[in-house]
Amino acid sequence: MTNPRTKHLAGQPYTRLHVPEALRTSIERHACTLIELVSELLHSGMEQPQLRAVLTQASLSYSDELISTIISLKNAP
Repeated sequence: MTNPRTKHLAGQPYTRLHVPEALRTSIERHACTLIELVSELLHSGMEQPQLRAVLTQASLSYSDELISTIISLKNAP
């Protein structure tokens, strides 16, 4: 089932949302990286466990950076 809020936001450019520049830069960089990674994984011949491991590691890495950026922005004067 699709989350109605996600579906609404997916059809709306996030540029209309209030997203600080530092966060926007991170989101854009990771979106490009994710597209490249998925493209490579499509042609990798990896099985599901390997795909899951690669994507889990990528998600954790992005999560760490995203949390750090959000905390920095919340603590900024």
